[in-house]
Amino acid sequence: MIGAMQSMPMSGMSGPQGPRGGPPPPPPPSEEELVDSLQEAIEAGEIDLEALDATLTERFGSAASGVVSDNGEVDYEALSGLMAEVREEEKQARDDRMMASLAERFGEDAASSVLGDDGEIDHEAVRNLFAENGETPLSGGRAGGLAGGLGGGPGGGQVGAYGATGGQSSPLIDFLA
Repeated sequence: MIGAMQSMPMSGMSGPQGPRGGPPPPPPPSEEELVDSLQEAIEAGEIDLEALDATLTERFGSAASGVVSDNGEVDYEALSGLMAEVREEEKQARDDRMMASLAERFGEDAASSVLGDDGEIDHEAVRNLFAENGETPLSGGRAGGLAGGLGGGPGGGQVGAYGATGGQSSPLIDFLA
């Protein structure tokens, strides 16, 4: 009986937790929320359009062309599309790092087993894979946790002024912060 009580969690907390044991970080703002914030700042005169155009062009190259027109108009739909594209590229890069880390740690077959029918990573399957091997995603283990995958290691779980960015700092979020 005493042994059973000693192995029981005593935190009193239940429900989802973040990668460091606290509550999970809030989801990042949507493209619409970011564009709305940017539009408010532009209309309030807090952002210089020439500086915005230069920053977008410097960071995103030709993908940013047309967001700020020659006559000083901002195409908020194009900006939203750019943000969506950048987020998708960042998500794909995080997923690629996670899959490589899983393959290195558990082998190719085990890594591919965490992919759902839709080709997306099933994070519950990742947790199960670790549990089956007596590890946690943030444990030392052979690969020292999943760097940048589930919030562990370099670049994992960063939180900026606009909330969690899912492991990597986003240039658009950094610009808006």
